[in-house]
Formats: sequence, structure tokens, C-alpha cells
Amino acid sequence: MAIKLFIQVLTIPYLLVMSCNSVQQEKAERKNMPKVVYKGEIIQAEPKIVEGLVLEIELLLKNCDDFYELIVSDKVINEIKSDKQFLEISYPDKQIIETTRFKTLEFDRLLIPLSGKFQSGGQITFFSGSSDYSNSPLINSQGKDMLDAALKKLLIK
Repeated sequence: MAIKLFIQVLTIPYLLVMSCNSVQQEKAERKNMPKVVYKGEIIQAEPKIVEGLVLEIELLLKNCDDFYELIVSDKVINEIKSDKQFLEISYPDKQIIETTRFKTLEFDRLLIPLSGKFQSGGQITFFSGSSDYSNSPLINSQGKDMLDAALKKLLIK
């Protein structure tokens, strides 16, 4: 009986410490996770789910096959965001991605219109930049189905 009590007394502090470590680790993961806004609402999901969505979007970005010759102004960005039909990812740190067809892309934010003139047919358009959306918009001409599938996974969870 004394041994059982001794083990229980030792187990409780151990479980409390492990629980605190788990909470601290989860907070650190969330702090380093990109903020994802879908249709005007911040996505509140498990870090693994958000990370999976972000990885799929980055794969689509890497495989862009065209671009818009466009000077991106605040007016263009505000028009895209005005109807809340967009997906936006804000990273805590600068990201560097090697695209398969174009150049090395540096950014800390991505904006993908889900409707309007920059989203037609099967294509998706990526607006990106650091502190603003100053990079030339890249196009993945076949990415819409993959993006829709990734968003569907997120919304089902």
C-alpha cells in the first residue's frame, strides 16, 4: 500500500510538468506558424492542419508557369480583399522559395484571389512580397483544383 501511495505521489508532479511542457511547445508552434486568413476570417485550426495547407500552397507556388506584368498597387490589393474572396498567408519570417520556372522568390506574405479577374478557369494567382505585395504576381495555370482540394481538407477538419 505504501509503495502505491509513493508511486502516486511521484507520478502527479511528473504529469503536471509534462502537461506544462506540452502547452509551452504548442504555444511555440503557434507563434512560429503563419497566420492564414480565408475569406476574411483567421483560420483557427491545429498547427499540423495549417502547416499541411501552407505546404500544399507553397508547392503550387513553386510550380507557377506564368506571370502577370503588373505593378502591384495598394488599389489592386484592396480590390482583391474587398469582397473577402481570398486566401492570405502572413509568415512570421521571410521565406525563400525556388520556383521551377522563374526565379528565387523572397516574401513574408502571400495573397491568392479566389474570385475576380485574377482567378479564372483553372488558374490561381499568387501576389507576394516582403512588407507589401511588390513582387510580380505569379500564375499556376493548373493549380485551382489542387488548391480547392487543400481547402476542402482544412474545412472538413
